[in-house]
Amino acid sequence: FSMLLDSRMWSLLAFILLSSLVATDSTSTKKKINRCPLRHSSDIERPPLTLGHRGASFHIPEHSLPSYRLALELGADYIEPDLVPTQDGTLVAVHSVDLNTTSNVHTYNNGEFQSKARQSEANNNEWGYYVNDFTWEEVQKLSVRQRVSDSGARYGGYDYMFK
Repeated sequence: FSMLLDSRMWSLLAFILLSSLVATDSTSTKKKINRCPLRHSSDIERPPLTLGHRGASFHIPEHSLPSYRLALELGADYIEPDLVPTQDGTLVAVHSVDLNTTSNVHTYNNGEFQSKARQSEANNNEWGYYVNDFTWEEVQKLSVRQRVSDSGARYGGYDYMFK
């Protein structure tokens, strides 16, 4: 077998073997970083996990496709949505069951959905437009806005631009 390998092949094999030894040695000297002070230290090395909860909700209205896309472009490993069923059983990604919190449901088409406003015991008897009273087709008509717009915690420049 050794006769079949020429000197270039032996050089390549030696290089691969030495490279793997050097790589193994350099990884053993890596400093372990404990990114969370609440987590006790461990010998397990793992990269940080980044979750895009509701997408990139600071920048773009939460639970919109552009918000999910931006979260992924910013490096999120996973998108974690909140899901609520519509009247016809379609799951919709919204944080609040009251569509008035994050959409134009109250003013859509000169108040087309005003008759759907009601109080909900599950929401402390607050008046609202609840996802489970709407069909998927109706929800698709609405545009979204930032949920927390008056606190300075969100950028409102994209309000009502996305569905």
